[in-house]
Amino acid sequence: MINDLGPEVELVGTTAGGIGLEVSASTVEIRGFVVNRFATGVAITGGSASTIAGNYIGTAADGVTGAVGNTTQGVLIDQSPNNVIGGTAGADRNVISGNRQRGIAIDDWSDGVAVTSAGTQI
Repeated sequence: MINDLGPEVELVGTTAGGIGLEVSASTVEIRGFVVNRFATGVAITGGSASTIAGNYIGTAADGVTGAVGNTTQGVLIDQSPNNVIGGTAGADRNVISGNRQRGIAIDDWSDGVAVTSAGTQI
C-alpha cells in the first residue's frame, strides 16, 4: 500500500534504542524514511555534504506526532560540515517533531574538539 502522505519505510526502535540511521561517509542522501522510537533518529557523525530530506523523524508513519518520538533528538550533526537538512521544494521538507529533548542538534563541543560542522544548512 502506498502512503500518499509521505515516506514508505518506517524504522521503529522500540527495543533497539541507540541510533536509527547513522552516516559517517560523505555525500549520503537520507530520503523517504519514518524514524521513531530510537534515542537519536538520524545521526551524521563524519564525512561531509550529506542530505536529510523528505523524512518523518519522531512522528508516526502518517506524519502525526504520537507517543513515538525519539528520546534524545531527531537529528544529530556531529563532526560533519556542509550538510543540508530539508530544502525549499515540497519533496525535500522533513517533518521533525515529537522528539523528547531536541528536534535538531549540532554538537561539536561535547568532545572538546573545535567546531567542525560549519556550513550545515537547515
